Amino acid sequence: MGHLTFVTGGARSGKSSFAERLAAGSGAAVTYLATAQAFDDEMTERIRRHRADRPAAWPTLEEPIQVPQALRDAPAGTVLLDCLSLWVSNLMLAGWSDEAVLAGADELLAEARGRGGRAFS
Repeated sequence: MGHLTFVTGGARSGKSSFAERLAAGSGAAVTYLATAQAFDDEMTERIRRHRADRPAAWPTLEEPIQVPQALRDAPAGTVLLDCLSLWVSNLMLAGWSDEAVLAGADELLAEARGRGGRAFS
């Protein structure tokens, strides 16, 4: 069973950089699973900064909707999922019902628990 770590905090509180430090210290290869979408200039800039800040050796999967499948497809090792709240927002913007969002969350949790390694979000 995988090890899950959830990093919580307010918007722009440093959650991503903290999770990146945790992932880097995991001792395993890290894959970055990004959910952000650039709907405006501010988000475009935030995404650009996040890309520039993370290690070049970390492969990045960019998936705003099908996050459980992306986690399933991620290589073995540590996965840093950034970020759950944006993923849920993406689902809501895509018209998913409350029930579908909850089912997606259940699927994501099952994937995270079922894989080896660590997952940070």
